[in-house]
Amino acid sequence: MAKPETREQLAKMSLDAGPLGPDAFAAYIKTEIAKWARDAQEAGLKPE
Repeated sequence: MAKPETREQLAKMSLDAGPLGPDAFAAYIKTEIAKWARDAQEAGLKPE
């Protein structure tokens, strides 16, 4: 993430990566799992 070319490539993909500590990252992942599980359930998607 310290390399300018890495940040440029991410910016081209409309991504903004920022540093997160282990606890903040774990909380983010937990939130994302809950969000996507809810969306999948509402859409009627089932694992195969």
